[in-house]
Amino acid sequence: MTQAHENPFARSTRSDKTTKGEKTRQTILQATLRLLATQGRQGVSHRAVAKEAGVSLSLTTYYFKDLAEMQIEALRLHKFELYEALRPYLIEYDATVEQMERDRAAGDWEAVGRGVRHLADRICAFVLNQVAERNEGLAIEMAFFFDLHMPEYFRQVAFELRQKFVEEIAALCAALGSPDPQADAELITGTIQRLQYEALSVPEHTNAERIKAQMQRLLCSLWPIPTSSVAEDSHGDHSVKTYS
Repeated sequence: MTQAHENPFARSTRSDKTTKGEKTRQTILQATLRLLATQGRQGVSHRAVAKEAGVSLSLTTYYFKDLAEMQIEALRLHKFELYEALRPYLIEYDATVEQMERDRAAGDWEAVGRGVRHLADRICAFVLNQVAERNEGLAIEMAFFFDLHMPEYFRQVAFELRQKFVEEIAALCAALGSPDPQADAELITGTIQRLQYEALSVPEHTNAERIKAQMQRLLCSLWPIPTSSVAEDSHGDHSVKTYS
């Protein structure tokens, strides 16, 4: 069941190119991302991007036909980088789900519960890592999804890019016997997205235990797993070597 997890954004970002021109293009896109995160879409102009990137103004118009293309390509680059950060987690999720399948077939619900705890732990780790290491990217995503002044086609592109992650999670849900993997994946993805935004915007109300508790409840509600099997062991230890 383990997937190759090829990056679905690689082609759109031309990540395989190493020419000087492509490096310049990437520099411009990174500058655009920084401006989107710190100043919002209204702060992005060809002149501002050129200054932030340390390139001549003519290069921004050479590589991108207009500001809309520049910003959308910057979002694609962000998604490419996000997928690269997520890839190790997806590989680990695959291994955990495969073990949970075997445990469920054997009727070992305690082991399945450990798998759920492990998934919740690792999702929590991913959320907190994104907030700590990639908070600019989260700010950009919030703008593309929730800025009511954002052009409709911008939000459509953001939604389509988000769906690539939903497809990955849907495959995991299907492996666990979900009757509706797509719906489950939408719920899981939406919850992770909300938890990230909350951890970024109101960190005083978000912590690891809160995130793990919500993810455990969600996973148990989606999959027919006895709640008692997901309880912590007598030492309250969430780490499960079986699924590492």
